[in-house]
Amino acid sequence: MSFLSTIVSSYPMYLPVLNDAQLPTTGLVGLSGRQPPSHILTPGQDTSEPLETAIEPDDTQAMSPRMTSEEVEALKCEMHTELRRLVKTIESPHAKALRDSLLLIFNRIEAVEKGNMKLDSNKKALQKYMEDLTSMHQTTTLDSHEKY
Repeated sequence: MSFLSTIVSSYPMYLPVLNDAQLPTTGLVGLSGRQPPSHILTPGQDTSEPLETAIEPDDTQAMSPRMTSEEVEALKCEMHTELRRLVKTIESPHAKALRDSLLLIFNRIEAVEKGNMKLDSNKKALQKYMEDLTSMHQTTTLDSHEKY
């Protein structure tokens, strides 16, 4: 298939422009003795009727960006529902045991984090108390030195 016939078949809306232009011919079709396939548009061919394309639901073209957002959302919901269904059917006793142990570990981590936060707040309170005691001791020491 030549470059020109590829462009004409891919972009039939430019056919009137190509018909008016002086197009060079390579003569390859004439030399081979074969006619171009009927699905290739040639200059002068009528393109007023749209080509019928049958796209099956599993075809990759069905996933083209030409889908509306509602169709995409419906497809997404369908996929999530199917995924949830599959996950529920695949769960084994081993997977449940792993999930339960992970949940226990997660709960233990949360308890340790809460304990650490409590210790940090107590540490800050003790530091403040120590600073206050130190400053009171220094002021009383200075006051006692001033009296003597």
